[in-house]
Amino acid sequence: MPIESTTEVPEESEAETENPRREQKVAWSNAEITAVMKHFKGHITKGKLATLTECQQCKTAEDPVLDIGKGVSP
Repeated sequence: MPIESTTEVPEESEAETENPRREQKVAWSNAEITAVMKHFKGHITKGKLATLTECQQCKTAEDPVLDIGKGVSP
């Protein structure tokens, strides 16, 4: 008697389903990447987390480029 194999399709998780409140992701511009890397390149190479103060200093210094109201709330 042959053995039948069935494959179950897993149900989509909540994260994979469309959430109407979730906004479309926007890619960073080259100017934004350059501005952030200028402040945090050392952190990234050392694998060190930036402090809240360092993040706020970056936001303040690069305000026109980062356009804080664009996507991430402060």
